[in-house]
Amino acid sequence: MTKPTPAQWQQNTRSKVCSYEAYLRLYDWHYTKRYPFLMANNGGRGIPDINKSYYTNTVHREFHSRWLQGVCFAYFAWMLEKSEVSIPFDKGRQIKTKTGKIIRVQSKYCKPGKADMIVNFPIVNGIGTKIVNLEIKAKNDTMRPLQEAERDRVRRKGQLYEIIRNVSDLWIVVDGLDVVMVGDEWYWRGGMVQKELF
Repeated sequence: MTKPTPAQWQQNTRSKVCSYEAYLRLYDWHYTKRYPFLMANNGGRGIPDINKSYYTNTVHREFHSRWLQGVCFAYFAWMLEKSEVSIPFDKGRQIKTKTGKIIRVQSKYCKPGKADMIVNFPIVNGIGTKIVNLEIKAKNDTMRPLQEAERDRVRRKGQLYEIIRNVSDLWIVVDGLDVVMVGDEWYWRGGMVQKELF
């Protein structure tokens, strides 16, 4: 697939949460690094179309936040084992009962205010992980009081808490991480050693 021009990218709905410069970095990573097996053994043939990756239901009312979350998850799952990247149980959803009444259902494991994604970086020569909490707030979405309380709680524990509003924010977070590659996986250089169950 060829890269779109800046004018073409502006016509893409994803441009609302991804600048052209941020997209170019995403594009290069997607096609040259995300699928090392295909690059090494198949000459890059078979790599999924970037526009059909991450989240594709463009008519969904939360499309931008879900696409952004998909990009974040894919990138951190590439850096680490997928088991080290988790998406806690979501906020729930509304359903219509047989009588027509609209009710809200939520998993009993859902903790209100929890970040949208939690990344556990193993510590170099250590036991445990450095925890990075990512809250996806696409466009003009704002923090709720429970989210602010959770942010303050995890920061007191020495964890990182970052708000991702667009792909540029993701790259800022990634570039600011104190990590080093050991073998084929990324490790945290130092900091608080801890582990939480989610």
